[in-house]
Amino acid sequence: MHPIIFLILATTIVVTTHTLTPNRTHYLDTMECGDCEKVNRECKIVSSGYYCREHDDSDKLDARQGVKANLRHLRKCMGPDHFFFNKEGISAACCFWTQEMGCQQVKNKMRTKPCSDCATYHERGSFLDLNPMGCPCGPQEKNGAENPLECFFFIIILMMCTILYGPV
Repeated sequence: MHPIIFLILATTIVVTTHTLTPNRTHYLDTMECGDCEKVNRECKIVSSGYYCREHDDSDKLDARQGVKANLRHLRKCMGPDHFFFNKEGISAACCFWTQEMGCQQVKNKMRTKPCSDCATYHERGSFLDLNPMGCPCGPQEKNGAENPLECFFFIIILMMCTILYGPV
Protein backbone atom coordinates (compact mmCIF):
# COMPACT_ATOMS: atom_id res chain seq x y z
CA MET A 1 0.00 0.00 0.00
CA HIS A 2 1.24 3.43 -0.83
CA PRO A 3 2.51 5.34 2.30
CA ILE A 4 0.32 8.40 1.64
CA ILE A 5 -2.85 6.32 1.39
CA PHE A 6 -1.88 4.52 4.59
CA LEU A 7 -1.33 7.89 6.34
CA ILE A 8 -4.71 9.25 5.16
CA LEU A 9 -6.49 6.06 6.23
CA ALA A 10 -4.83 6.05 9.68
CA THR A 11 -5.61 9.75 10.22
CA THR A 12 -9.25 9.23 9.22
CA ILE A 13 -9.62 6.32 11.65
CA VAL A 14 -8.07 8.25 14.56
CA VAL A 15 -10.13 11.41 13.95
CA THR A 16 -13.37 9.45 13.48
CA THR A 17 -12.79 7.39 16.61
CA HIS A 18 -12.13 10.45 18.79
CA THR A 19 -15.06 12.49 17.45
CA LEU A 20 -17.54 9.64 17.75
CA THR A 21 -16.54 8.72 21.29
CA PRO A 22 -19.20 10.30 23.52
CA ASN A 23 -18.25 12.40 26.52
CA ARG A 24 -19.35 10.06 29.28
CA THR A 25 -18.78 12.56 32.09
CA HIS A 26 -20.66 15.63 30.80
CA TYR A 27 -23.46 15.00 33.32
CA LEU A 28 -20.98 15.83 36.12
CA ASP A 29 -20.87 19.44 34.89
CA THR A 30 -24.51 19.92 35.98
CA MET A 31 -23.56 19.32 39.63
CA GLU A 32 -21.34 20.89 42.28
CA CYS A 33 -20.32 20.42 45.90
CA GLY A 34 -22.21 22.47 48.48
CA ASP A 35 -20.29 24.65 50.95
CA CYS A 36 -20.42 22.57 54.15
CA GLU A 37 -17.66 24.25 56.16
CA LYS A 38 -20.05 25.85 58.69
CA VAL A 39 -22.09 22.65 59.11
CA ASN A 40 -18.95 20.62 59.81
CA ARG A 41 -17.94 22.95 62.65
CA GLU A 42 -21.08 21.84 64.54
CA CYS A 43 -21.73 18.37 63.09
CA LYS A 44 -20.09 15.32 64.70
CA ILE A 45 -20.42 12.34 62.35
CA VAL A 46 -19.87 8.82 63.73
CA SER A 47 -21.25 6.75 60.83
CA SER A 48 -21.27 6.80 57.04
CA GLY A 49 -23.96 6.85 54.38
CA TYR A 50 -25.92 9.02 52.01
CA TYR A 51 -29.43 10.39 51.60
CA CYS A 52 -31.23 12.06 48.68
CA ARG A 53 -34.45 13.97 49.32
CA GLU A 54 -35.71 13.09 45.84
CA HIS A 55 -36.32 9.37 45.32
CA ASP A 56 -35.33 9.66 41.65
CA ASP A 57 -31.94 11.02 42.70
CA SER A 58 -31.38 8.04 45.03
CA ASP A 59 -32.02 5.72 42.11
CA LYS A 60 -29.11 7.28 40.21
CA LEU A 61 -26.53 6.45 42.90
CA ASP A 62 -24.87 3.23 43.93
CA ALA A 63 -22.04 2.22 46.23
CA ARG A 64 -19.73 -0.75 45.79
CA GLN A 65 -16.35 -1.29 47.34
CA GLY A 66 -13.50 -1.19 44.90
CA VAL A 67 -15.37 0.67 42.13
CA LYS A 68 -13.26 3.58 40.90
CA ALA A 69 -15.47 6.08 39.10
CA ASN A 70 -14.28 9.29 37.47
CA LEU A 71 -16.17 11.89 39.51
CA ARG A 72 -13.72 14.75 38.86
CA HIS A 73 -14.68 17.76 41.03
CA LEU A 74 -17.35 15.80 42.96
CA ARG A 75 -14.96 13.23 44.46
CA LYS A 76 -14.23 15.46 47.47
CA CYS A 77 -17.90 15.65 48.48
CA MET A 78 -19.10 12.12 47.66
CA GLY A 79 -18.58 9.18 49.93
CA PRO A 80 -15.95 6.61 49.07
CA ASP A 81 -17.13 3.90 46.67
CA HIS A 82 -20.20 5.96 45.61
CA PHE A 83 -20.84 6.60 41.94
CA PHE A 84 -23.56 7.45 39.40
CA PHE A 85 -24.33 4.15 37.74
CA ASN A 86 -26.59 5.44 34.98
CA LYS A 87 -24.48 8.50 34.08
CA GLU A 88 -27.19 11.04 34.90
CA GLY A 89 -27.00 14.09 37.12
CA ILE A 90 -29.24 14.60 40.13
CA SER A 91 -32.15 17.05 40.05
CA ALA A 92 -31.95 18.37 43.64
CA ALA A 93 -29.30 17.41 46.22
CA CYS A 94 -27.82 14.40 48.00
CA CYS A 95 -26.02 14.37 51.34
CA PHE A 96 -22.99 12.16 52.01
CA TRP A 97 -21.25 11.60 55.33
CA THR A 98 -18.32 9.73 56.84
CA GLN A 99 -16.25 10.32 59.96
CA GLU A 100 -13.32 11.37 57.79
CA MET A 101 -15.03 13.88 55.50
CA GLY A 102 -17.90 14.95 57.75
CA CYS A 103 -21.17 16.10 56.19
CA GLN A 104 -21.03 16.92 52.46
CA GLN A 105 -23.56 17.88 49.80
CA VAL A 106 -23.68 17.21 46.06
CA LYS A 107 -26.28 19.39 44.40
CA ASN A 108 -27.61 20.36 41.03
CA LYS A 109 -26.08 23.72 40.06
CA MET A 110 -29.58 25.19 39.74
CA ARG A 111 -30.35 24.37 43.39
CA THR A 112 -29.98 27.17 45.95
CA LYS A 113 -30.47 25.30 49.24
CA PRO A 114 -27.40 25.49 51.50
CA CYS A 115 -25.51 22.55 52.95
CA SER A 116 -27.24 23.13 56.30
CA ASP A 117 -30.26 21.54 54.59
CA CYS A 118 -28.33 18.24 54.92
CA ALA A 119 -27.70 18.43 58.68
CA THR A 120 -30.06 16.61 61.05
CA TYR A 121 -29.65 16.95 64.83
CA HIS A 122 -31.02 14.28 67.18
CA GLU A 123 -29.97 11.96 69.99
CA ARG A 124 -27.66 9.08 69.07
CA GLY A 125 -29.43 5.74 68.73
CA SER A 126 -32.78 7.31 67.84
CA PHE A 127 -34.94 6.30 64.88
CA LEU A 128 -33.39 9.09 62.80
CA ASP A 129 -29.92 7.75 63.57
CA LEU A 130 -30.92 4.38 62.08
CA ASN A 131 -32.87 5.92 59.16
CA PRO A 132 -31.18 9.27 58.55
CA MET A 133 -32.80 11.93 56.41
CA GLY A 134 -29.51 13.79 56.05
CA CYS A 135 -26.18 13.84 57.84
CA PRO A 136 -26.77 12.43 61.37
CA CYS A 137 -24.98 15.15 63.35
CA GLY A 138 -26.04 13.97 66.82
CA PRO A 139 -27.54 16.34 69.38
CA GLN A 140 -27.18 20.03 68.58
CA GLU A 141 -24.73 21.79 70.84
CA LYS A 142 -26.28 24.24 73.27
CA ASN A 143 -25.37 27.89 73.35
CA GLY A 144 -25.85 30.30 76.26
CA ALA A 145 -29.32 31.36 75.13
CA GLU A 146 -30.57 27.81 75.54
CA ASN A 147 -29.40 27.41 79.15
CA PRO A 148 -32.53 27.74 81.37
CA LEU A 149 -30.45 28.29 84.53
CA GLU A 150 -28.76 31.37 83.06
CA CYS A 151 -32.13 32.70 81.94
CA PHE A 152 -33.59 32.13 85.43
CA PHE A 153 -30.74 34.07 87.09
CA PHE A 154 -31.18 36.93 84.62
CA ILE A 155 -34.89 37.19 85.51
CA ILE A 156 -34.14 37.13 89.27
CA ILE A 157 -31.55 39.92 88.92
CA LEU A 158 -33.94 41.96 86.78
CA MET A 159 -36.71 41.56 89.39
CA MET A 160 -34.36 42.56 92.23
CA CYS A 161 -33.30 45.70 90.36
CA THR A 162 -36.94 46.58 89.75
CA ILE A 163 -37.80 46.13 93.44
CA LEU A 164 -34.76 48.07 94.67
CA TYR A 165 -34.79 50.93 92.17
CA GLY A 166 -38.44 50.99 91.14
CA PRO A 167 -39.87 50.71 87.65
CA VAL A 168 -37.79 52.36 85.00
